[in-house]
Amino acid sequence: MKRIIICLALLGISIVAIAQNSRTINAQNQAPAHYAFGEDVIMRVEVNLGAPIVKSVRLRYRQAHETEYRYQYLKRQSPGSPIWEGVLKSSHIKDRDIQYYYEFVLDDYREEILPYEFDVNGPYILSPGPMHGKLDEGFVLLSTEGEFESDAFVFAVSFFEIAQAIDRSTIKVWIGGVDVTKDCTITDNAVVYRNPKVKGGEARALVTAIKDRGRVQSQIWDLKVPRGKARIPVNYSGNINFASNVYDHDYSAGLTNVFKNKNDWMTWGEASINYGVITGFTNLLYSSLEDKNAQRVNRYTLGFKLPVWEVIAGDYTPKLSQFVLNHRNQFGLYSKLFGRQIGIEVLAGEIVRATTLPDTDDNGLPVVAPGGTFRQEVIGGRLRLGNEQGFSIGINGARNRDIISSLPKAQYTYLNAYGNEAYSVTPQDNMVLSGDLKINLPEQSVVLGAEVAASLLNTNTLDATISMEDIEQIAPELDFINPDELSELFVINRNMQPFMPSIDNFAATAFLRTIVFNNLLNFSFTAVGGAFNSLSINQYPKDTSQINITDHFCIGRYFNFNGGFNRTQNNLSLTRNETQISDSWFGQAMLRIPKFPYLKGSFFNTVTTNENNPRVQDPAQFVPLKRNSNSISVGLGYDIKQIPVVPSQLDITYRMGTNNSLQGANENLIYENFSNSINFSMTNRLVVLPLKTQFVFSKSTQDKDLVSSDLSNSNYNLFARADYAFLAEKLIPFASYRRVNLVGDSADQSFDYITLGLDASPIQDMNISTGISKKYQKDKNDPNYKNNLLTWNFLISQRF
Repeated sequence: MKRIIICLALLGISIVAIAQNSRTINAQNQAPAHYAFGEDVIMRVEVNLGAPIVKSVRLRYRQAHETEYRYQYLKRQSPGSPIWEGVLKSSHIKDRDIQYYYEFVLDDYREEILPYEFDVNGPYILSPGPMHGKLDEGFVLLSTEGEFESDAFVFAVSFFEIAQAIDRSTIKVWIGGVDVTKDCTITDNAVVYRNPKVKGGEARALVTAIKDRGRVQSQIWDLKVPRGKARIPVNYSGNINFASNVYDHDYSAGLTNVFKNKNDWMTWGEASINYGVITGFTNLLYSSLEDKNAQRVNRYTLGFKLPVWEVIAGDYTPKLSQFVLNHRNQFGLYSKLFGRQIGIEVLAGEIVRATTLPDTDDNGLPVVAPGGTFRQEVIGGRLRLGNEQGFSIGINGARNRDIISSLPKAQYTYLNAYGNEAYSVTPQDNMVLSGDLKINLPEQSVVLGAEVAASLLNTNTLDATISMEDIEQIAPELDFINPDELSELFVINRNMQPFMPSIDNFAATAFLRTIVFNNLLNFSFTAVGGAFNSLSINQYPKDTSQINITDHFCIGRYFNFNGGFNRTQNNLSLTRNETQISDSWFGQAMLRIPKFPYLKGSFFNTVTTNENNPRVQDPAQFVPLKRNSNSISVGLGYDIKQIPVVPSQLDITYRMGTNNSLQGANENLIYENFSNSINFSMTNRLVVLPLKTQFVFSKSTQDKDLVSSDLSNSNYNLFARADYAFLAEKLIPFASYRRVNLVGDSADQSFDYITLGLDASPIQDMNISTGISKKYQKDKNDPNYKNNLLTWNFLISQRF
């Protein structure tokens, strides 16, 4: 049983390994390459692999001339759907080229980015395209820069050559992404637009019309708009939001393990203002879930940025390096000085808040030394030499320290049975230093780099520092160190693990990313010693090495393939009885040709084995163990546009998988699992009515064969939703129903969810969403069982 648990743990580690050094998800961008002026754009991304672990998806976007990315959250097309959608408003696009990428937040709060080659080729581009008409050269631009001597902006186009074929009542003029036809003067063969109040800058313009019963358009012209005298060179943007949830529980009197949701609310916002080369920004979040005796929920950030300097105060999640400090929130001060050949980053702040546990139990009895957490402070920095777009090296360091005075002594100190002072929780010191290098060759589409890090950890700084005499006895080669002088930086005593640094205190990684014949290849290797500790990162599996090779191949947006190999191996120190090795192969592909059904498929295979370590364990005591896990899925879908009244999107996916465990030289079967599922979804958008409907059905079964018995489970999921738009989509009421039915060896249960809601946009850039949902839970073996929940949620968001 112990070996089985170890192999299962290693399988989990291998999944984490893929997560940290390659990609646990495979996604495909399904947003259009072009947009039409005045029309909102549906931004869509589909997660083909790893959809269940995606917690949220953010669309990061900006106009091409901007330096900071804005963001908005995408929503699942339906509960459990691998497709995430959002609407990019035409008022935010205007007539600009939009640079964008997707940011996936996983269930363990790690983040991944699409496109995969972001650091090589940059973000996706969304640019203006045809207005559903053919290009006609009969439209001729008359107004050019300097043509008219006027402070006003003038746009003039002649259609003399096609005047007889044009229906002048159908002419539309678009400037800056806005329909300005009503402000134009249209003659028999020309159209003129004049605006004396327009702000200076650049704009794109085109003209559309009906010609011989067919829609035609001019080319898209890039115009320079004269700068007005009263122009204020200040740009600002931001948003403010409020959300709340109200719950009402209704459950049987005999239930004692019901998790009761508490009513909660949250308000947050962000703002950015730019004046010339200076940019100021702030992010605020205030929640009812904030508890001073728990880790921080509220967020307060204020900063400003110059071309070579950035300062941020408050909450921030900087990344110094992969091993030193990586995406852990700290409340303090961060500053970055960045130049072409040198960069300096420094930070100081609180990374863990001091908390205390109750000094009495549920019965009111006193608890001795209940414990808690010390306030942990971090100081760190990074020095970069060289050009990040070429060759650069970096030196990184961070020190984490638990502040002893932040926690009352009674919370962690007590007398043991021998009358000696003991501790229920102890303060720690942690120091990590690393060096890294990066080589970026854009012309060759090659990026490679490496990092080597070393750490020290003291698990209890309450004890006195070690004396010089003890150092001479334990480690005479370190007699030049004076622990008392170094105590302000790091406490050296007998609680260091280990006391003498060794190769186990190190961690290293190296990577290579390159594009070869449209293949984005990624090679990486990571090794972490058993004594390596870094409190400012999400810890890597210790005493473990990981090798990852992935390939992402695409042909435009028609064909997409992602595959790879991962090997995870532990016991690098050769101190354990056995070494576990896990090899994983995976691949996913999608073929999507416009106007044809799309096809998709994926496979995943993992084999975990163990090897004896004869240095520690007698070969006669070694028992081989092998675990196999594999899955395969196939699917097809179709954007049905042949039915003009009801354009629809259809998707069908089938998945099957097995996993088993074999033990002994003869590979005796311990257990074997079988699973299969089918998922059907359809989305319909009526043309004659502003009605949108969604329907999803899925069914899955799991069978487990054991040596002594067999187990079986199955479930199905049904979801239906309808939206109806009023007042040009300013009011969209919706209703949905979801049914989940669980059948198996455990108690048969069913869950019903009914939701009524409203999405509204009463004014420009304001969105309001509210809904009431009711959950009914039933147990077929207990007719009196009841665990129902009524939820009311409300969200309001205003952009500016």
